[in-house]
Amino acid sequence: MPHQDNPESDSEEVPDGHPDHSSDASSDVVELDNAEFPDYFQERNGRLFHSHVVSPYPLPVDTAEQDRANRQHIFFKHLLGANYVGPVQEVLQFTVGEQRKTLDLATGTGKWVLDMSRDFPHVKFYGLDIVPIATRTPPRNVQFEMHDIGTALRFKEGTFDFVHGRSISMAVHDYGLLLREVGRVLRPQGLFLACELAPSITCAPGYPGDPALLFPKATTFFQVLNACLEQRGIQSMGPYLLDHIRHARCFTGIQSRVYHIPVGDWDENLHRQELGREFSEILLAYANAMKETIGPEMNQYVDGLFDGLKEEVHNAQGMVLEYYTVFARKI
Repeated sequence: MPHQDNPESDSEEVPDGHPDHSSDASSDVVELDNAEFPDYFQERNGRLFHSHVVSPYPLPVDTAEQDRANRQHIFFKHLLGANYVGPVQEVLQFTVGEQRKTLDLATGTGKWVLDMSRDFPHVKFYGLDIVPIATRTPPRNVQFEMHDIGTALRFKEGTFDFVHGRSISMAVHDYGLLLREVGRVLRPQGLFLACELAPSITCAPGYPGDPALLFPKATTFFQVLNACLEQRGIQSMGPYLLDHIRHARCFTGIQSRVYHIPVGDWDENLHRQELGREFSEILLAYANAMKETIGPEMNQYVDGLFDGLKEEVHNAQGMVLEYYTVFARKI
């Protein structure tokens, strides 16, 4: 996996045989050697984390977390009915003589990019992350690079037709700065899609009440977790996505939707029961991975919080987690 891409590898041809004259090659890109891989990880209490000194990203990057991320990718595809919402097919449509390009921020294991690269084989996909956990043998139209998305992107202005940012708010201190970079690297009328989960559970529509009273243990777990995240300078962007994208002042045609993900199999709809069962396991794996963030010095307390969350996830009725999606065009 390159730190960034090799200048010689970025001038490939588009399907009609015309060269990509919009090359964004950088001369300071180097290939990551196998011996360098351990330099990007550190172990804490039996879990593997990134060792980047600036990025606030709190989750592990080990096999268990990669499995959870891959399950979550499949889950979101089932939830949305596709790997995206919005006019993606329109902005990525094949055009003779042009190379369509897509950027995936905080790509992780790269499953979204790999899925999309099969659906849009004429598009060049770039996936950025601070750790090299995506495949080192991607298809021809995919390139993974190591990069902290909290810093300036290396690409030229107007490089991309589509920028995708799913569950990325924990990887940056300043989401507004990231939005300005997204606006810079998008071409005019290029598409940005942002997707983020809410920071805590709530009640489903039709289940009125106070979540703190109906789900006190789950509410307490996420209150404690979010307080710890805020101490690290991390704020969940889910409920604030729409406002941030509006305030960036470089987007138009902004559209948003909130999905209510069932937690547990309480829903009468069979499809949503299946979604709820799967998401329960994903949510508990996420919470378990976040125990280190709350504090290993409070193991008994943290275990108690997690056990309470697990109990309510398996038994509560009407529990949901909101999923926010916003897409917009570059002005």
